[in-house]
This record gives sequence, structure tokens and C-alpha cells, in this order.
Amino acid sequence: MNAILVEDISEKPDNVVDIKPNLHLVTGGKDGDGPWLANLPEGCEFLCRPKPQNVGQRAYVFAHFGIIEHRPKSSLLLNLTDRQPVNVDPIGFCNAMDLWEVIEHKKPAEEQAVNKDETHVEDYRPD
Repeated sequence: MNAILVEDISEKPDNVVDIKPNLHLVTGGKDGDGPWLANLPEGCEFLCRPKPQNVGQRAYVFAHFGIIEHRPKSSLLLNLTDRQPVNVDPIGFCNAMDLWEVIEHKKPAEEQAVNKDETHVEDYRPD
């Protein structure tokens, strides 16, 4: 019977270098905590604008959105300028847009008195 000698390789010799770099997943956003959109609660209204590399001639114009719903891979936003719901990829959205201002964090509709003549993000929440 032939025996095979196995070396203890738990410690790397000094002349061995890892060929794979230590890679980390970067999810987007400014602070490394993920996309800024994911940190805003549902019902929140905010202003954003294109990042400098995406700016056209109208960099001074803000987009006004409300968050209807966060999902595992997307967010449902309400464009409050034209009252149209839009599904976005939070990472792509945050890579293209800078958060400018959080206008308000709305409480759920059942907790607040709502003026029936106004349109709110909660009015578009799916049942």
C-alpha cells in the first residue's frame, strides 16, 4: 500500500500571493448604505435632480416624487408633477439622480386627516 504525505498548508508561505482580489458588492448611494431611495419611507415626498454627469440644459429643474411602495427589486414612485406612477430600479435611479430635499414624511392615510381636494401618495397605494 502506498502512503501519500500531505503537508499542512493552513499557513501560507511568504512568497505566495492571492490571485483573486477581495471584492465587495457596492449597492449605490452616497454613503455606502445602499441607494438613498431605499432609506426613505413609503409615503415620503422628495425632490431630486439629475447628477452632474447626466445634466442637460435644465439642471435647475427638480423632479418631484412620492414613494408609493418599496419592493425587493423595485420601487413604485408617483411623479407628483404629472400624477403618473412609475416603477424604478432603486440602484439605477440613485445612480442617475441626486436627492435634493425631503419635503415630508406622510403618516399612513388612516392616521391623518386628508383634504379631499388634494392628491397624496397614499391615494395611489395598491390594494
